Amino acid sequence: HYLNRSFYDAHGNRVDDEEVKSEIFSFLSDNEIPGAGTKSKNLLESLKSHCFEKAVPPSPWEVHFNNGCFYPKDGGFEPACLEAFTIYRFPVNYNAKAPKPEKWLRYLDDLLYPEDIPTLQEYLGYCLVPTKKAQKMLFIIGNGGEGKSVLASVLKAIFGSNMIIGKLKDVEKDGFMLSSLDGKLLLLDDDMTSKGFEESQTLKSIATSMETFSVNPKGLPRYDGIIMARIIAFGNADLKMLYDHSDGAYRRRLILHTKPKDPGRVDDTELADKLKTETPAILHWMLEGLKRLRENRYHITESDRAKSNLEANKKEDFNVLEFLEDRDYIELGVKGVFSSSADIVSSYNLWCDQNVKPKVKDGALLKYLTKRAKFDLFSPARRRKNGPPVRGFDGILVKRYRAA
Repeated sequence: HYLNRSFYDAHGNRVDDEEVKSEIFSFLSDNEIPGAGTKSKNLLESLKSHCFEKAVPPSPWEVHFNNGCFYPKDGGFEPACLEAFTIYRFPVNYNAKAPKPEKWLRYLDDLLYPEDIPTLQEYLGYCLVPTKKAQKMLFIIGNGGEGKSVLASVLKAIFGSNMIIGKLKDVEKDGFMLSSLDGKLLLLDDDMTSKGFEESQTLKSIATSMETFSVNPKGLPRYDGIIMARIIAFGNADLKMLYDHSDGAYRRRLILHTKPKDPGRVDDTELADKLKTETPAILHWMLEGLKRLRENRYHITESDRAKSNLEANKKEDFNVLEFLEDRDYIELGVKGVFSSSADIVSSYNLWCDQNVKPKVKDGALLKYLTKRAKFDLFSPARRRKNGPPVRGFDGILVKRYRAA
């Protein structure tokens, strides 16, 4: 099969062009056919035309496994569909009678707070089907040593070639990254950088868009593809955006914090291998999460703890929010007052200096206030203040700032 500029074998595994060309070359050489090098190149191009298939949108109603196909809508399973071609086949067997994954559940109990485990269960179930309906990215944050790498190892065993391990920063900066994500269901960043990201538009689109992306494979022409990869990232600190602090940037995040590591815990270096023996049971557990998610119309369960994590991330990521809540410096919604943009920026910079906080750009602060003015008791204005008219806001009282 040849689609989206790539070869796939009968099981849906991507096959590199050079591997196909090598097989052709070996066949020609073994049969003593002259000009094997040139002919293998020409035959490779001919195969692309011969095997070409137009990519069709993937179906969220089927989950393909080694031993058949599971149908999330009614919970049915059909071994006969094993012959159907799909690029999203999981390298594990489905077992409707799989026992409870006891080792896995004990591991999760050590890793996460109990109220956050359903979130992980539903999100992993969500990653089994090619859909973006939940429109979320999952971040698991801890100080280190809690066992996040074990989760990565288990997911790799279940997802196989449907998953890649990469860096979120490369999604924004590497022009070829989208071609690596094409045909995948999961991108896992197992060591997310603590440095700020310059942009989040591509990340937001990957999390939400079912439209086609312009994919740029290295050394090949561009093509339009549908990127179905969901995003999971592990880190020691929350994701930080340098410039995009829109509600949409935060609305797409699920943030789970790990439990602190028990000082008396002795790490089991073979834990990942032990958990992999429960793969069919873990898979069944994930499908239960998918069922619950579908019943809830793809609204993923969020505990009060997870919601609190997100709010804390907002304030840490964009400390303007924290500044605007500090009544010693500024007060919003005060009738009959006007503050210039320059005084507001000066107050913010003073607040940052005195609280040892990083500063956002002046334009980002004022842009946020202008946008928020639609919902608060203040509004952009232009008033005369000891001289020519200046821009600022009616209804904002600045209490402390540096005098010019």
